[in-house]
Amino acid sequence: MGGGGGAGGCGGGGAREAAAPRPPRPRGTPPAGAAAPPPPPRRRGWEVGLVSGGFEEIVADLAAELGITRFRANRLEVADGRLTGRTTGPVVDRAAKEVALREFAAELGLPMSATIAVGDGANDLDMIGAAGIGVAFAAKPVVRAQAPYGVDGPRIDAVLDVVDQVDAAR
Repeated sequence: MGGGGGAGGCGGGGAREAAAPRPPRPRGTPPAGAAAPPPPPRRRGWEVGLVSGGFEEIVADLAAELGITRFRANRLEVADGRLTGRTTGPVVDRAAKEVALREFAAELGLPMSATIAVGDGANDLDMIGAAGIGVAFAAKPVVRAQAPYGVDGPRIDAVLDVVDQVDAAR
């Protein structure tokens, strides 16, 4: 997952934070093939983590909808009930995505060779390169060219075919 879509109105203009009654939150949309409950990787007994350069305020709802408990994203700063246009905490950038993958693997007691990373942008390349199986999904050409494996989309569950092929060849 990537991008910060749905964060409009968060520029320095001090947009009001949601107050009671709370309006609907902007929602992230899972890619085709991700939302069938439970998501395909979970049906295989795998843990799934989500690392996004987007905003936790959107990513958290998407993660919950997909049953994902490990996720990282940027946090929007709120002061006096208003969005400030700034973020708080560490920025989830290219390096942070790889760090998150390594930390998730360590929490689960997994070697990096047992991890899978899927991404679409240049900020995913370190994570894709560090994973046991790194897949460019519906990716920009520079990512597709540098990733060990690729799936053009539109269904993210096609990544499982790549994993199965790699596992069979090992």
